[in-house]
Amino acid sequence: MIETEKNFKYRIRMSKSSESLPRSQVRAMLGEAIKQSGVNYALGKSGPKIALGPCSGEGEASISEYADICLKESIDVEELKLKLSPHISGGFKIEEINEIPYGLCSLESLCEYAGYIISPIDGAKFKAMDKSKAEIEIPHENGIREFKSVRRLIYDMKELGRDEVEIIIKLATLRSFGLERILTALLGLEGGVSGLNKLRRELYWLNAQGSLEPLRQEKN
Repeated sequence: MIETEKNFKYRIRMSKSSESLPRSQVRAMLGEAIKQSGVNYALGKSGPKIALGPCSGEGEASISEYADICLKESIDVEELKLKLSPHISGGFKIEEINEIPYGLCSLESLCEYAGYIISPIDGAKFKAMDKSKAEIEIPHENGIREFKSVRRLIYDMKELGRDEVEIIIKLATLRSFGLERILTALLGLEGGVSGLNKLRRELYWLNAQGSLEPLRQEKN
């Protein structure tokens, strides 16, 4: 019988500032942090085995940046957090770590939607957003002009407080248009959205019933 090496998988949730490292450098930062932490990590193609989840855009703050890492030995999640945290840099901070089944599907294939908190937006502006007929133009090489309804690009939108709105958008839509472009058209802003705070609060997946489930489960 051929013995195979058993690995242990841990899911890390991080927050990041709007001035954080770009996605292209996050894997390298995490890899170096794992090496410096002294944990017994599993090897990937070019260093510690890491799988990044869908990243928020540049200039966006977030409390839902995820990465899966693999270790050769089981370790208490709080101990792992203590070992890794001092070496995390670039505007990122570890919020929590959970051990997950090794065969669990990847974050990229699981998550389909992202929820953002946008502020400050007053009630009148929100009502205008909800009924907005704004469109985004999609250029084509053959010269055909195609337009997409901005409101239809958004899965859900609701007020959270006096000046906060939560917007849930499909990740594929965000990759195609970008949050700033969507908000600019939706709010009718000619000068962009530089005055708005944009915080990615959650990632979501679709359950068997077709309903959204948050990736981060609230702890009692």
